[in-house]
Amino acid sequence: MPSSTNWLITLAQSAPPGDSPSGAPDWPRQLADWYARNADLIAQWAGRLGWALLILVIAWWLSGTARRAVRQAVQRSNLDPTLGKFFSNLARWGILSIGVVTALGKMGLETATFATVIGAVGLAIALGFQGTLGNLAAGVVLLVFRPFKVGDIITVGGISGTVNEIDLFSTELDTADGRRIIVPNAQIASSTVENVTHHQRRKAEVRVAVPRTVAAERVHQALMAAAAGVQKRELSTAPEVALVDYTDGTTRWSVGVWTTREDLATVRNELAVVAHDAVRALEG
Repeated sequence: MPSSTNWLITLAQSAPPGDSPSGAPDWPRQLADWYARNADLIAQWAGRLGWALLILVIAWWLSGTARRAVRQAVQRSNLDPTLGKFFSNLARWGILSIGVVTALGKMGLETATFATVIGAVGLAIALGFQGTLGNLAAGVVLLVFRPFKVGDIITVGGISGTVNEIDLFSTELDTADGRRIIVPNAQIASSTVENVTHHQRRKAEVRVAVPRTVAAERVHQALMAAAAGVQKRELSTAPEVALVDYTDGTTRWSVGVWTTREDLATVRNELAVVAHDAVRALEG
């Protein structure tokens, strides 16, 4: 028996039986008796508790270190800050979970049963949040592979807008008429995404209808001359004019010029005006 408990054992043996003269319970003697009977068990559990606390402290320190390391690694990889926060927290809680299970095992608890319970609870949560977890997985994919970024104009599922924010669960789009649309990431991942602003060079194109009584050669020359006069078009590439369809009364023509992404709307409007004027001149 540990020597540190000798004084309590001596106190228990020397104390007279029964309660104190005043009639109050003799707590010191009873405490000494209880400690004397359970000294080995107390020492054993104290050691287990000490090891468990040490494991938890180490796990807490390692989790903080891992979180900072993962966040720095993500920043060096130029990934989205949202993704860095997600992965760093995932590493932190993973290490803490391992530390808790290890500490419980050191305390003498059956960790296999504990792990089974955690697994069952996790499965139940996963089944209950299938849609949410699907959005989370899709958000991670979007943030890693970056098919589009904040500021891009995209079309997905029939919805067009400027990307305002990409979160782990949803993506925010701002439409041209000032509406905010929140699209679940799972819907984006399972749909065809058109990134309108991905390339720096864009083609401005309009369609015009011309009476069939006007010779095709005259129409082609007039539309080429009109397109060539469009300001801010790319001068290194010639305008493109093509006959795309015709009916009994009209022919339909496509007129296009290349320009920069920033000037696309301006160039398209100007191209529509000059093409319309050229057709009116041919009809007159």
